[in-house]
Amino acid sequence: MVSLIDSPLLDALDAARLRVMRAQDGVVRLRARVVALADATDWRSRATEHYRAGMAELDGVCARL
Repeated sequence: MVSLIDSPLLDALDAARLRVMRAQDGVVRLRARVVALADATDWRSRATEHYRAGMAELDGVCARL
């Protein structure tokens, strides 16, 4: 039987978990920047359908991460 206490497997799982959490945080920050840029340039009012399509695509990419 393999002990998970102080094991390389546990260390690897913890490192992977931290990377996933950091990636998720990065995705949230990226999406917030895109929304802020859209607001600042009035992108939404000029191209609402393109904005929605772009945000839907970004959300899809982020979900795959």
